[in-house]
Amino acid sequence: MLCLNRNLLNTLCIRAGKPLLRALFSEEHYLPESIHDVRVTVLGAAGKVGHLASLLLKQSPLLAELRLYDVSGVEELGYDVSLINTNCAVRVFSGVEELPDALEGTDIVLFMVGSPGKPPMTSKDLFTLNAELTAALAHQCAALCPDAILGVCTKPVNGMVPLVSEVMKLYGVYNPDKIIGMTTLNTIRANSTVAEEYLTNAAYVHVPVIGGASTETAVPLLSRALPFSAFSQEMTEMLVTKIMDREAGYGICSAAHAVSRFIQTLARGLHSHKSVMSAFVRSDTCPGLRYFCNQIRFGPHGVMRNYGIPPLTPFEIQLLYSVRHKVKHEIVAGEKFAREN
Repeated sequence: MLCLNRNLLNTLCIRAGKPLLRALFSEEHYLPESIHDVRVTVLGAAGKVGHLASLLLKQSPLLAELRLYDVSGVEELGYDVSLINTNCAVRVFSGVEELPDALEGTDIVLFMVGSPGKPPMTSKDLFTLNAELTAALAHQCAALCPDAILGVCTKPVNGMVPLVSEVMKLYGVYNPDKIIGMTTLNTIRANSTVAEEYLTNAAYVHVPVIGGASTETAVPLLSRALPFSAFSQEMTEMLVTKIMDREAGYGICSAAHAVSRFIQTLARGLHSHKSVMSAFVRSDTCPGLRYFCNQIRFGPHGVMRNYGIPPLTPFEIQLLYSVRHKVKHEIVAGEKFAREN
């Protein structure tokens, strides 16, 4: 256990200020040594985002084993990442015949399969490209690791989370608390955009995001932002437009960072550490939508508490209303595909 005496603490405060102490003792970095047994399977590890996400996840003290899977092209990545001398072991699985070994006994399955898309592709285009493969892998998860948490990053998440959910229902193993859609990239983009505008440290900015999981359906709640939320209407509209810019959702490095944050938050929850983030989950929070993104607390069994929708300004209500139809349409498309294929 890390022990620092009072004099050393005072010295650190004087020389480096509070940010260093916060980094040392935050839940992300200051963890009991016994947390070393979470197994994560990455489906689609051979992609560009998969490469970087694997690098970041290999460095996490929360993970005991990182399983990298793709149909091909993952062996070199696995060897390269395995050379990083951290506690997390790396195993590589390639091809359909090795998929069962990649899934059996895992704690978290990360869906990163298919095309990440690029402008001017629409959500409908991405769904057409990625739905069949996502459904096929969901069938395998239902049969081989029904108790695992399924983290869905494959775009469009608004459609893929319902698709995966419906597949799990077909096998009688559906648990809505364990099917989680990633919205972390929207949150970090909102945080960074506000921090950049106000020339402050993005690590200490938090902007809640609600609504859908895609860039254009995720509504940033600037009225609930920390450490400041007193924005003029003109500034609010400018920031929201910048945050919800659809073409900003195709970065590789930021996406990999978001994936790493997403998985580590789920892993902390598995060990009963305080673990809160925005996520797209089965929810009755918003009337008319069976799935919704808002702040969620995670625990050993997935979703532990849904914090719902906080008080909104008239402008935020209008934004949420404007994205509801698109989110609902994508939810229905995902459910329909799973039932008919």
